[in-house]
Amino acid sequence: GRTTLLRHLTYSERRHDRAAVFIDGGAAADLRSFVDLVAFRLAAAGIGTRGANGPIEAPGGPPGVELIEGLAPVEATGERVLLLLDGIPAATDAHTFFGRLRDSVWQLPYTWVVGAGRDERGAFLTPPADAFFEVVVDLPPFDPRQQLELLRARLEGEDIDPAGLVTGQDLSPRVTLEVARAAILLDRPATEVLDALGGRAAAAGALGGGARMLFDELESLGPVSASDDRLLTRLGWTRERAVQVFKQLEDAGLVTSYPQKGAAGRPRKVYKLVGLQPDDIASGR
Repeated sequence: GRTTLLRHLTYSERRHDRAAVFIDGGAAADLRSFVDLVAFRLAAAGIGTRGANGPIEAPGGPPGVELIEGLAPVEATGERVLLLLDGIPAATDAHTFFGRLRDSVWQLPYTWVVGAGRDERGAFLTPPADAFFEVVVDLPPFDPRQQLELLRARLEGEDIDPAGLVTGQDLSPRVTLEVARAAILLDRPATEVLDALGGRAAAAGALGGGARMLFDELESLGPVSASDDRLLTRLGWTRERAVQVFKQLEDAGLVTSYPQKGAAGRPRKVYKLVGLQPDDIASGR
């Protein structure tokens, strides 16, 4: 999926001795913590930044300029660093950072590669943010041929026929791999696994419309916290409402949670869908 692609690009660039830094932008809570996260990841890669403690609404200039200037490297090497960004806290933050603050961001010696969901495109491509991105690549769901290519690459060297893991339906890379993984581990046909995934969604729907909506978003976004701005924006919910429905799904055995440590502060609670079990396929749950 998107995250795997960005991580692969990061690895590929580093293999060729080019500076590249992967950043999980969705882990930040707001624009300030996002900037802090970028600085943290740069520092982890050995790139020290000047730092800035100014307010988002910096006096004497456009909002956030002082904050952005703090991301400039302490030592200029003449080499542009590739920053591979997987999401950003919220649509408004994306539009602010790459739109209203684009002139300041442009001046930094970084090349940005940003991955975002379809529902987030507007924030990145609505003027003036659209001027920041020279190239936009759309990644639609994989058709069966593309799924087969993906599985062949993943199963190279394994005594497994990837053709038997393709269902014939267009699927996202994440679902393609989830179906294949479950089919191999549970020794069941891929079509039955896909049906079971549909049954699991139906089980979420039986808990109520809110549970089904949240379940669908988890399938789309992957692991998220109850305070994830992307999630709350897409659902139109408060954090409290998300926590309530997450508990419903967790009590039903459809979701599990774990703590995830961020760049600063206390670990946040992240939720993800529970993997399929043999009984799920047998019962169609």
